[in-house]
Amino acid sequence: MHKFTVSDINRIIKQILLCEDIFCGINIVGEISNFKYHSCGNMYFTLKDDKSCIRCVMFKEQAEVVNFMPKDGMYVLTFGDIGVYEAYGQYQLYVSAMEKYEEEGILKKKLTKLKAKLVDEGLFNAENKKSIPKIPSVVGVVTAKGGAAIEDIKKIASRRFPLATLKVYFALMQGKKSKNSIISALKYASKGNLDVLILARGGGAQEDLEVFNNEEVVREIWNFKIPTVSAVGHENDWSLVDLVADVRASTPSAAAEIVFPDIFEIQNRLENFKALLKTYIKNIFDDVVFKFKMLKKDINFVSPFKTVNFLEHKIENFRISIYNSIFNRYNYCYDNLQKYIFLLKYLNPYNILKKGYGLILDINGKAVRSLYKSKVGNVLNIHLKDGTLKVQVLEKKFKNI
Repeated sequence: MHKFTVSDINRIIKQILLCEDIFCGINIVGEISNFKYHSCGNMYFTLKDDKSCIRCVMFKEQAEVVNFMPKDGMYVLTFGDIGVYEAYGQYQLYVSAMEKYEEEGILKKKLTKLKAKLVDEGLFNAENKKSIPKIPSVVGVVTAKGGAAIEDIKKIASRRFPLATLKVYFALMQGKKSKNSIISALKYASKGNLDVLILARGGGAQEDLEVFNNEEVVREIWNFKIPTVSAVGHENDWSLVDLVADVRASTPSAAAEIVFPDIFEIQNRLENFKALLKTYIKNIFDDVVFKFKMLKKDINFVSPFKTVNFLEHKIENFRISIYNSIFNRYNYCYDNLQKYIFLLKYLNPYNILKKGYGLILDINGKAVRSLYKSKVGNVLNIHLKDGTLKVQVLEKKFKNI
């Protein structure tokens, strides 16, 4: 049996396309997306309609003849040949001529019309935005399974605020099934007792982000009762989901920085509050002492000796009572502050890891607390103070009770 190389197959397919007249000198109408004007003079872009798209290239010699500057969303009529870029095994349209068909493409008109409709309904109004909690206990994330977005969020969450619980709801982030997948994940997340939700997806082509301009997805986020943060695409990518969410972040990592507070900053604020409280109580006490001295002076001036002694005794008791009240209040506040500081430090999981303990998680990120939760052959992640070990269970030995 003859064996082909990858290059052989790509070259054969290219020759087949060249031999078919239907692929030569073809007119294609579509909307421009992901347009890039290279420094060498070549134009690279995608032509799309509401169902599919095709990659296009227009070399410098042909591009110089075009009497307008193409841009994303523009509807154009192109003329060229379908060919194969052998290095990547990718078929594309080699454009030799291009002219405006309409200034704005059908898809862009559709998006503009939908945006205007939602604006009129008030879905993007600032007064309807919910505030992100300063110290969240449970944070939800809707994102793609196995994507870089969730790993970035987990890393930042463990560094900034490891006390928070992270609940992840996986969904398809592109393709025909992504709309229903995202809506289902949002509905499921709405029952998770979350404090805030992050909708996260890494960057991609405009076609890959189209689901985030879908009206049903936008309305699902609008009806979401929990504060939402949109972190879709790159910094320059904007979608209707960004407009309807309570907060828009440029990237998934930026969203994590917004949602998770810095635990060390919280500790510093508590220390500052303790110092301010101590100063405040001291000022109150000094003021009481000053007033007492002034009162004593007035009594000595206007009262007989016995009356003065009586009042002095009474005032002394009053001073002691005030002092005790203030001192007890100070001790109560100080003890509470110490308790909270201790809890913050005690609950920090990294302190436990520093003592030589390890956090054992299964392949899905769930904690393994019993031998019954793992089988021989399973792969586990052991988190230590300075890194992670990936191990495989070779044997299970139960403790004799």
